[in-house]
Amino acid sequence: MVSAIAGGVESDTGVSNEWMATPAPANTTVTRSIPGGTTVSAYTMISTPVEPQNTKISTVLGDNLGPYDNTQWRCFHWDQQNGGYEEGSSSNNDFGPGPEEPLVGAGAWLISRNDVTIDMTGCKYDHYYPAGSDQYHIYLEPGWNQIGCPYNVRVPLSDIYVEDPASPGTWREITDSGNIWTDHEVWGWYDGAYKSMINLVPIYGFFLRNKTADTVKIKIYRPAVPPPGGPDYSAPAPGEDYDSASYAPAYTGGSGGGPPPPPGGLVSADLSSAGGGGCFIATAAFGTPMAKEVVILKEFRDEYMLPNRLGKTLVKAYYKTSPPLAEFIRNKPGLRAMVRVSLKPIISFSRWLVTSKSF
Repeated sequence: MVSAIAGGVESDTGVSNEWMATPAPANTTVTRSIPGGTTVSAYTMISTPVEPQNTKISTVLGDNLGPYDNTQWRCFHWDQQNGGYEEGSSSNNDFGPGPEEPLVGAGAWLISRNDVTIDMTGCKYDHYYPAGSDQYHIYLEPGWNQIGCPYNVRVPLSDIYVEDPASPGTWREITDSGNIWTDHEVWGWYDGAYKSMINLVPIYGFFLRNKTADTVKIKIYRPAVPPPGGPDYSAPAPGEDYDSASYAPAYTGGSGGGPPPPPGGLVSADLSSAGGGGCFIATAAFGTPMAKEVVILKEFRDEYMLPNRLGKTLVKAYYKTSPPLAEFIRNKPGLRAMVRVSLKPIISFSRWLVTSKSF
């Protein structure tokens, strides 16, 4: 639960991720240039150090990118609890952890077909809790979490601390060997690969893993001496902000390996009316679009269905009817298990076809 501090009084806000402090009275606008692209390597992770009044993705990004259109731009947030990506739309808030939850301290994936400059307007936070401590708290769910720099200046990893869940008030620096609750590395995405961060950089997003089965709290200190010239929104620099030679290990799920890979690229225009480019039901059944079963089905779709007129028609029909069904089974373990069993013959056949074609 997040608590807001107003006039020295602490009050619950009903938010379960970030710890917000008293907002400054004036709005501030921050901007960032996003290079265009259509493939996975064109993704970037974003965040914001200001809190918009309306946190819906259509409001935060739509004024620059236009109405949500997965042929032109896409935004995803990693859902820690369900272990999969949740895509943005005009009606929900996937930039942050959930509807009406704060965006400061959260991260998200963004891809745009065209070069664009995004701007985000909202209130800055004083970040004083307790009074004078100049820190910002983020609650990490078990597994991988997308986070963002909560300030408009860079923060070195040495200014990030993890609280001992068994001893509240006892903190360890994130890179300390005594920190057994989170990974010691924070990962950013640059040049189509994960890189180990040296600093958290404003307006960029990152992945951090909670290795426990419980919620873990981290605190991020704002540097005591602001940089000359004020806020620093410059792009991350190799060797200064991240290790250009580092690569995260392959993703193997929430218990180990590296962060989950970016979500799918832009949808081709001829499928835009279908409403998406994913295997919705299979993703809901297996819990993540990166499951090997889902990947096989996507390869079968791309190699055998989309190249011909009948297959493309069937795919469009599937995209129109499957999202409600996928949503219905998503949080029902029994139904998900039944669907996984029912999909086995199709997956086996698809795997045989895809494997045969590769030889």
